[in-house]
Amino acid sequence: MTADLSRLAPSLRRRVEAELKPGERVLWAGMPGPMRSVLPSLLLFVFGVGWSSLAFTWEAIAIAGVLGIGGEAGGLSRGMAAVFAVFGLPFVAIGVGLVGAPFYVALRAFLTAHVVTDRRLLTVTGGSRASVESRSADQLTFLRRRDGSAGRGTLRLGFGTEKDSDGDTRSIEERWPDVPDVALAEDAVRALAASVGRSI
Repeated sequence: MTADLSRLAPSLRRRVEAELKPGERVLWAGMPGPMRSVLPSLLLFVFGVGWSSLAFTWEAIAIAGVLGIGGEAGGLSRGMAAVFAVFGLPFVAIGVGLVGAPFYVALRAFLTAHVVTDRRLLTVTGGSRASVESRSADQLTFLRRRDGSAGRGTLRLGFGTEKDSDGDTRSIEERWPDVPDVALAEDAVRALAASVGRSI
């Protein structure tokens, strides 16, 4: 089983190829679906629209007060209006972040590739915040597959446990959401695990 990297975006394909060690073969590679990745952040977007409308209204009124447009609203001086304008800036920034969250998530999905090779599991992310996460198969503790439509689905991969800051034990998991040919991805992960004597 050897995967074709042509389904990856060209820039991602080059990044994946640059990460491969001599003789390392790709068994499966795929990119998460941007639209499905966006769904969890849509609630933030809806909340952000309401938040932003209030924050931008506050800021517009405060700036109008600073500029003296419409007189001194509510008896506020220009100095107080300036204080309110500065106070409102963090709320405007939060609103922009909430409204922009789905677009950021979609962009990150478009810049991400999950790869199973004959030696390890890779998550390669391109763009200005490029990163590579590599895990060996002997770290795998469980694998779960959830099927979607048209052969797409989500893989949950477990890599043991760790202690959090409170000393509680928590599971180390990685999700590969809405990837193509998810059954083939599962087979590739299981084959990789079997090659190092892991039964998952």
